[in-house]
Amino acid sequence: MREEDNGGMNPMGGGSKHSFIPTEHKGLSSGARINPDVWSKLLDHEGKQCSYSDIHKDVNDLIVFYADPRRMTDEFKLVLSQFDRIPNRSQLRAATVLINCDDVNDHRKFKKKNPTGGQSSLLLSDPQRAVMDAMRCKADKRLLSCMGMLDVSRGSLLKVWYEGDWDPVTTRDLLVEEISSYRANPSQFVQSQIGLR
Repeated sequence: MREEDNGGMNPMGGGSKHSFIPTEHKGLSSGARINPDVWSKLLDHEGKQCSYSDIHKDVNDLIVFYADPRRMTDEFKLVLSQFDRIPNRSQLRAATVLINCDDVNDHRKFKKKNPTGGQSSLLLSDPQRAVMDAMRCKADKRLLSCMGMLDVSRGSLLKVWYEGDWDPVTTRDLLVEEISSYRANPSQFVQSQIGLR
């Protein structure tokens, strides 16, 4: 009875100071279309403008991306290392892209200091926050990272996760499992995901 009076695990009811109920983020869901033009606003570490076709030129139909509207965070570096560990990219037929709002010079310095980091994934800058806005990387005046699988031909999200939806430490395993599931039966995968996050 006392727990109910104090709100238990519900912080709104006066429970534990350390417990919280995350607010629902009205982000995108699977099936949402992303305008291909937003990708042309991204810059590589040399300041060269990218295009949608540049990003997926070496793969058939899938882009896996991570976008963080903040500058180089520890989570970004962790996810970058997880993306680098994705095996058999050519077999999975997936381009991997990491995007944040760091300046191009910061990316150049990062790549110089970490020559082995981010070599198998594209590291791109979003100075105009085009991808961040398109992916709704903001909730309640708070910036959020997101990760997604994009169907190149349709320009639509096969799956999307927002910060807190997945554990960055297991990013590699999660992506390999999801990509493999999609490759095994694309139409069933799409049908099971539509409208979900």
